[in-house]
Amino acid sequence: MIPAKVRAIVDERDESTCVYDGARATDRHHRTGGMGGSSREDHHSPQNIVTLCGFGNTSGCHGKAHTDRAWALANGYRVPHGTDPLTVPITHHAWGTVWLRADGAFTLDPQEAKA
Repeated sequence: MIPAKVRAIVDERDESTCVYDGARATDRHHRTGGMGGSSREDHHSPQNIVTLCGFGNTSGCHGKAHTDRAWALANGYRVPHGTDPLTVPITHHAWGTVWLRADGAFTLDPQEAKA
């Protein structure tokens, strides 16, 4: 379960909208997961979670992130095993390519994401 503090940070950053299409967000999505992802120290961190539309892992953009691996990888909604989420940008409906930061913000500069 995502800690309440992290949920609040992510919801504020993403303005409670789906980061991909701008629809009202209905769920939060871990970018790492499965195959060892949930044991990562950063699993419940702001740089690893985005808000998406859809419910569970079956509908909307959240469902697509779970069922269309190529799409999810191309848009940064899935981070390959062993890769730091700080180094993988996401596609944002309003800002284009952005990097999520550990402090809960996002940046257009990949070097700033690691700071």
